[in-house]
Amino acid sequence: MSHRRPKSPNMQNYRPQLTSVLSFGHRLSGVALSLGAFGLAAWLMAGASGQDAFGSAQALLLSVPGRIALFLVTLELFYHLCNG
Repeated sequence: MSHRRPKSPNMQNYRPQLTSVLSFGHRLSGVALSLGAFGLAAWLMAGASGQDAFGSAQALLLSVPGRIALFLVTLELFYHLCNG
């Protein structure tokens, strides 16, 4: 008689808990912040490259998608700091 036992962990009975969801969010916000650091480095390099490059970078950041991205990076930073 061969009973097929479920493999551990049994994912059919698993419900995400608050601690696991917050841990996953902390990891995601850390990855997003590392991508935001590349954006910060690009902005600083544009500032060091001259007025034309800096003006282009500022225009990108001050556009509606740029402002949304800055707002999301700020939220990620506060979440990561408060959760960590």
